[in-house]
Amino acid sequence: MSKYYDRQNDAGKLTRRLVQEMEYLWQFLKEAGVEPANNHTVRILCIPPGGFEYIFDL
Repeated sequence: MSKYYDRQNDAGKLTRRLVQEMEYLWQFLKEAGVEPANNHTVRILCIPPGGFEYIFDL
């Protein structure tokens, strides 16, 4: 386990969260047909065609 796991600060929280999610982080390498960007957050962060002007109607 990580030396940060038992800490109560942000490093400890991040470490515990990564340990919980580790099996899902690399799912696209384990299963055929799962895209690396197959999650809601990545889709939100991707800039659509037209860039920021399209998003914010500048």
